[in-house]
Amino acid sequence: MKLKRNLKIITLFVFFLCLFTFMDFVRIYLSSQSNLGSKIYRETVIVLTGGPNRITKGFDLLEKGHAKVMFISGVNPVVKRSDISKIVNPKNDKRRANLFSCCVFLGKKSKDTKSNAEETSDWMISRDHSKALLVTSLEHMPRSIIEFHNNAPDIDIIPWPIITKMYYKWYNPRNYKTIILEYLRYTVIRLKYIIV
Repeated sequence: MKLKRNLKIITLFVFFLCLFTFMDFVRIYLSSQSNLGSKIYRETVIVLTGGPNRITKGFDLLEKGHAKVMFISGVNPVVKRSDISKIVNPKNDKRRANLFSCCVFLGKKSKDTKSNAEETSDWMISRDHSKALLVTSLEHMPRSIIEFHNNAPDIDIIPWPIITKMYYKWYNPRNYKTIILEYLRYTVIRLKYIIV
């Protein structure tokens, strides 16, 4: 009888915990889209590597005057500046080349979202910056926000998610898989910071 009651309590606890993390994930997922198209100015555009269009979107924001500089975190150590330059400036436009040369910085130390936050924090502190636009994929944004909140608390982040074609093809089962996997990762990270 006591065991049954304890199991019921544990089941209810797990259910409400999952409900809380799910609602929090959805809240960040939806609210992160509210700034798109806004005339927001920050000191830095932070780009987290690992998905399509992130670097080009970050550079686009820089070019449109949303920030003074762009920091790309999580660049593979074998990637050269010239490789990134070709991504953002395929036609070798002189104005874009000058902007890239003066205002784009690469971080090559991070391996995951947590170390992205730590690497970015170190870089921004070294430049005395504290306000940033954060560019990553829409589904990755909730976890990124939590990691930055816990590992780079001095950075005032405004999310600027990349909304890929996947977002509009909600009926595709692969999209559900991506979002569910990202939600599960988010839940693990969220619980880790609640417990620790």
